[in-house]
Amino acid sequence: MRRSALIPKEFSLALKNVLGREDYEWLIQWLVKNKEKEAEEAEKKAERILASKLRGMSPEDYLFCYLSDPEIEKKIKASGEINKPEDIERFADIVVRLKLEKIWVDGTLL
Repeated sequence: MRRSALIPKEFSLALKNVLGREDYEWLIQWLVKNKEKEAEEAEKKAERILASKLRGMSPEDYLFCYLSDPEIEKKIKASGEINKPEDIERFADIVVRLKLEKIWVDGTLL
């Protein structure tokens, strides 16, 4: 069983404990916005299955997929087209905190 199959409530609680309520709420809003933008881009490229999959994901599932992507650094930098630099910096800070708290190791959650 993949670790991403954790009960979303447990994952949410772990994230809230590490990040605090304000950063957690910002992160969820940021993820929802980016997930929708990625789904729109997939539709433009006629990738309807991917677009449907993205729209069906919870923000937590999307976060797990995003964080387990080995190209995350490139993806963060590329997201400058849809995000303000301060949003990218805040997200990068959150990723560092998650790594330091060992919530995610080698693409899997503890």
